[in-house]
Amino acid sequence: MEKLNELTPVIVQYMPAEKEHGKLYISNAYKTAAHLCACGCGKTTITPFGSAIDWNLIENNGLYTLEPSIGNFSGEAPYHAHYYIRDNKIIWL
Repeated sequence: MEKLNELTPVIVQYMPAEKEHGKLYISNAYKTAAHLCACGCGKTTITPFGSAIDWNLIENNGLYTLEPSIGNFSGEAPYHAHYYIRDNKIIWL
């Protein structure tokens, strides 16, 4: 899998067991978003949203932002990733 610069949002009730690289799955019912890490390592990244200790999910005309940043630090290289998701775009740090 290649390193990504954008995710496509997919609204779901339940998270699919098999996730596609490049998709940001959003379950408003369970206040959780999930995607395969944008670095291409294939690891699932789970981001609960909606409370002070989790991420914030902001929707603006179909564009989604998750705050704060996403970090995957297992293995350092080549599977080191740190990025923001802003308006469906990956902003690498």
